[in-house]
Amino acid sequence: MASTRSLLAPRVPPSPPPPPSVTSAHVFGSADRVCVALLVLVNLASKCGDALAPQLLDTSPLLLVALNANDLHLALTAGAGVPWHWWCAVGVARRLVEDPLFFYLGWRYGTKAFDWIEAGA
Repeated sequence: MASTRSLLAPRVPPSPPPPPSVTSAHVFGSADRVCVALLVLVNLASKCGDALAPQLLDTSPLLLVALNANDLHLALTAGAGVPWHWWCAVGVARRLVEDPLFFYLGWRYGTKAFDWIEAGA
């Protein structure tokens, strides 16, 4: 027969298991690696465009827009003698090139990434 002490003790529910750890070797597939590599290249090109902006503005304004099409560079190169259709095409393409990559990573790893960050990565 059970003792009175064990019958009166509050029942504590078991703690939930910890979330599975997310590591790059466990989660990333080949498409994900290509996506991350492209994002790294695009961001490196952007930083190179920032660093070389003063020189490229005079010598090759369209290359500056291709490297980094932020508002400042688009405004500075608008009257730099580049044909407007090339300026618009390169500017729009450069601004849109990284959006699908970020969207894919967010769609693929959105909740897992938040769990990984909350776990103290």
